[in-house]
Amino acid sequence: MKVNVVCGNILTVPADALITTINCNGRWIGEINHELVDVTGHFHDQALKMLPLIDGMTLRLTGNGLLPFQNLMVVVDDLRQNLDGIVFYGLEAAQAAGFKTVTLPAIRMEVISALRKDAPEVVHEMVQGVRRFVQSGGDLDITFVVDEETEALLKEALNFGGFSASQVSQRPPRGGLF
Repeated sequence: MKVNVVCGNILTVPADALITTINCNGRWIGEINHELVDVTGHFHDQALKMLPLIDGMTLRLTGNGLLPFQNLMVVVDDLRQNLDGIVFYGLEAAQAAGFKTVTLPAIRMEVISALRKDAPEVVHEMVQGVRRFVQSGGDLDITFVVDEETEALLKEALNFGGFSASQVSQRPPRGGLF
């Protein structure tokens, strides 16, 4: 189990799966999700075939070879549940699918004002989801791929959250910065 934090473009980082969110209506929120639809509508088409979607539900979508990851683990998120649960559900589903490596963006950072929270609070909730996963016996290599501001917050939260320096590392970024 290792947690990596890098600054870069998540769509260029190889992994078994990328974990992200979608709302109950099948709408993709956020820059990363919009890029996924722009690069390949394949994932979006699969998600729409699974309607109706239920908050907290996880979907495993398979790629079409255009990206360095072949799977997308999508957690349905209508902003009603705590973010730690959303992160936990995605990690749990990825492990159950047999994956060993996953990437995660900074989930909910683009809707922060609607949530009436600040960036450190949202980052703390993401780390709580990782901690909950580890405490349940989870064992994945997790790479958060974020912007520079979130990178610093996330590293601080992971260190404060009880992850040892050997569990938190920084890989060199791949691809362009956002």
